[in-house]
Amino acid sequence: QVHLIGIPCPGMTSRQGQPLAKCEACTHADPLIYDELLGNLQPDPSPSDGNDRFADVLEMEGRSLEERREFFSAAYARCIRCYACREVCPCCTCRECFVDQLAQGWQGKQNSVAENRFYNLTRLFHVGDRCIECGECERACPSNLPLMLLNRKMIKDLDELFATGEAGLAEHGQPALTSYDLSDREEFM
Repeated sequence: QVHLIGIPCPGMTSRQGQPLAKCEACTHADPLIYDELLGNLQPDPSPSDGNDRFADVLEMEGRSLEERREFFSAAYARCIRCYACREVCPCCTCRECFVDQLAQGWQGKQNSVAENRFYNLTRLFHVGDRCIECGECERACPSNLPLMLLNRKMIKDLDELFATGEAGLAEHGQPALTSYDLSDREEFM
């Protein structure tokens, strides 16, 4: 017995008045499911806009393994593990985050590239199949980490491997990383 009210989004701008990157690439400015619509529907983005949501992922995949390692090592070296990404994420819904566990052996408390990589990649695997690409994690990050690049890489790979589609658009279904099937592809094994 829920009455859904849909509100079209005209997009957000930075403090300098520039459209946010996440809004320029958005393909769902209008609510897809609603009982009542408040406001007017936004014009559909032109398919010739060139907004390929995986363009940055393809560019990164084109780099050598060493270039990718250096890029992300430099990013993880800047991480201060303030957890702003976790706090703002609508997909982070655990009652107690793994980094807040007191049991030894989960997440170290020292700030190092290895520990920061562990945190960011564990978080990515935890929410990657449910990420709605809102970009709030990257916007809230005081260290300007390329978090959406990682998220979109995960989304792209999950879509190619499991044909999951975009998170949040299906009324039913289970995220790819929370279920498995014996017929899943396992070339990596």
